Amino acid sequence: DEAEKRKATQVLLDRLAQGQDRRVPAALLAVAPPPVAEAALRSAMAKDEPASVAAAVALGELTGGGGKDALLRLLSKGIDPVLAAIGLQRYAGPDVDAVLLPMLENANGEMAQHLTEALWSGHRLQRYTTTGPMWGLRLLNVRLWSPYPSIRRPAVAELRKVLDAVTRGQDPRTLGYS
Repeated sequence: DEAEKRKATQVLLDRLAQGQDRRVPAALLAVAPPPVAEAALRSAMAKDEPASVAAAVALGELTGGGGKDALLRLLSKGIDPVLAAIGLQRYAGPDVDAVLLPMLENANGEMAQHLTEALWSGHRLQRYTTTGPMWGLRLLNVRLWSPYPSIRRPAVAELRKVLDAVTRGQDPRTLGYS
């Protein structure tokens, strides 16, 4: 009923203002009217709090594109970097690459995996790294996840070339990774 939704929305808005609970932005999307949710999410993602990244991800879901700049800013500041990298999977472009590629050079483990997946997904290349005849991109992917900088850093330089070529419109199947 509408009265319950209004109450729930107010409770969630109050919790979001506290900035600590990452679950609130997604819950707000489920109960609040879109204009209310959008305004609250924009306000929350402008802060540097744990819920800010989740607010930026939720705004991206609500608007189909909002939240990218906040995700890049929050990722650069190290605020919930795994969720920020996951949230950036829907975006591509020089501004995203300029943040993710240098971070990937120095990341390892789970963070390297999420940064790599964000880059592949943002450029719509993930299908080439998991299936099909492009073994070279799969091997590049393995090197990008390496815990050893001597392996990962040259792989990041190679990935830059792949992303630049794809951004210029080159078909990834023509890059010599088959």
